[in-house]
Amino acid sequence: MILMTEPIINEKAKVDTLKLPLDPIHGGLRFAVFGSFLGAGVLGFAATALLLPNPGALPLLIAGVSAVGTSTTMERTLKNRWTSGRYLVADSERIALTKHGKIEGVVNPEQQVNVLTWKFEVKKEGPRAKKGWYLLGFALRQDDNYVVVYTTISREDFEEMPLATAFIKLEKPDYDNRSKNKNKTSIRTAGEQKRLHDAEIARQIVGGDMLLEDFVDMIAFFQKQYPRWMI
Repeated sequence: MILMTEPIINEKAKVDTLKLPLDPIHGGLRFAVFGSFLGAGVLGFAATALLLPNPGALPLLIAGVSAVGTSTTMERTLKNRWTSGRYLVADSERIALTKHGKIEGVVNPEQQVNVLTWKFEVKKEGPRAKKGWYLLGFALRQDDNYVVVYTTISREDFEEMPLATAFIKLEKPDYDNRSKNKNKTSIRTAGEQKRLHDAEIARQIVGGDMLLEDFVDMIAFFQKQYPRWMI
């Protein structure tokens, strides 16, 4: 299970220490942007409708422009000023997800760590990805503890990414596993997919969203710092 009662992690800068921010577009930011979109749209519509005697469709146009302009400005203003407080921190003693200094998930890099990497296609447009992009998952598992981060990437950039071939496609769960003709390869693949699906569930619960450039830097840092178990 994820450790929730660990003491506050010491995040002071030191040699060979990594600290990367998570969740660039967090829930609070999304709520503020949506609120500004809704508020500006309503105010724009009401003001235009009240000030003009025969406004026609103009209030709708003004409402749309006001909503988009205000919410876009709000997002740009707050994105670099209002952070989620979540970080991935790593050093010689631990690799952890933290929020305001408190540990949400942790593994000990001095012990054996299982690395799980997977990808799947993004099906819907979102603030951090376009339809058809890949979501890349990266999990460190130790016993029942997970440290999971993820990012999104275009197909073109994915082909140029270091270790791209290490990210395994996450298949749909196979609920009909009663075949009597399974060979060793299919059994091994099924086991691999089961581990990836477990990691994907952990991602949805406690995973940290990471900018692509930070994700690439993290992989490079882990390869250098933890070569014994890192992919």
